[in-house]
Amino acid sequence: MKIQQSVKRLAKFSAYMLGRRPDEFGLLPDSNGFLKIKDFLKAISEEAGWGYVRRSHLNEVLLAERTPEIEIEGNRIRARSRGHLPMIRPVDVPPKLLYTCVRRGAYARVRDRGIHPSSEQKVMLTVDPELAMRFGRRKDNQPVMLTVNTQAAITEGVLYEQFGEHLYLADFIPSGCFQGPPPPKEKPVLEKQ
Repeated sequence: MKIQQSVKRLAKFSAYMLGRRPDEFGLLPDSNGFLKIKDFLKAISEEAGWGYVRRSHLNEVLLAERTPEIEIEGNRIRARSRGHLPMIRPVDVPPKLLYTCVRRGAYARVRDRGIHPSSEQKVMLTVDPELAMRFGRRKDNQPVMLTVNTQAAITEGVLYEQFGEHLYLADFIPSGCFQGPPPPKEKPVLEKQ
């Protein structure tokens, strides 16, 4: 009985994350409502009490429920009911500052070329630095936090969109429109004799 309750709780929480408020968890589904399962598992494992969830637990939900609240196709997952999923909408006046994170190894390149989407279709930004660190840590254990001056980016032609209450999206953020920590000092290269 306890296992059955656990499966039901996982089904409900997964449906909430995927079909109602993915923005709360720093998740951006594609146009059909799908996310990569690995991204979903990383996000749910950050939540208190859900760190145990693996792909096998999602399969249990599909097998245990008569009409499961989630759907899996290959390596993608979505909520069966997506009627309450937030819509992406244009934003004329975004908050003054937004935050995002980049991988440490990419920071030097980002400083020179600007922020471009990596595996997502858009650059994800948020007003909450903690949420930015959450989705940054999914790609790098020690990501670099960047603070974006939205007005400076707008003058460079950036258009913002909002997804839910917590996420803002942009196609790119030009260099010079964000700040981060100073670059690490390069170690001198010693010549071999």
